[in-house]
Amino acid sequence: MVPDPKTFSDPLKLRKLMANAWRLKYDELAFRCQLRIGEIAGDAYKDALEREFWVAVTVGEEFKTHENGKTSRLTQTRQKFTRAGVEKALGDWAGSEKPSEGFLTLVEHSCGELSAEAALVRHAERFAPAAVEAARAKLAAHGVVLAEAAALEPA
Repeated sequence: MVPDPKTFSDPLKLRKLMANAWRLKYDELAFRCQLRIGEIAGDAYKDALEREFWVAVTVGEEFKTHENGKTSRLTQTRQKFTRAGVEKALGDWAGSEKPSEGFLTLVEHSCGELSAEAALVRHAERFAPAAVEAARAKLAAHGVVLAEAAALEPA
C-alpha cells in the first residue's frame, strides 16, 4: 500500500518518501509529497496571504531542487519578501511585465493556482485594483484558470 503524503507532518519523512517515489518512478506520489511539504511550510503562518505565499515559495523550491539535483532556493523571492513584505512583494510581481522564476516554475508544473499572482487575486481586497488586474492578466496569459478565485473574493 502506498502511503498518503497528507498523513505526514514531518518534512524529513516526506523527503524520504519522495526520494523513494522518484527512484521507483512514482512521479505522482513524489509530486504530492512536494505539495505536502509546501503545505507544512505554510502552516507556520497565521495570515492566509502569507501562508499561501510560503506554500508557493516552498513548492517552487521543491520543484527546482528536483530539477537541479541539489537543494535550490528562490533566493530573490525570499530577499524581496524580507525587504518589502508580502503585500508589497506580491503587488510588485503582479505589476512586472516579466514573470518571476517562481511563477514560471509553478506554471511549468501545472501549479499556477499556487502562484503569488493567484494568491493576490484570491486576496484582492488587500491590493490596488491595478495590481489585481495585472495578476489576472499574467495568469490568463500563461493559461492559469482560477475557477475558485472568484468564490474566494469578498462580495
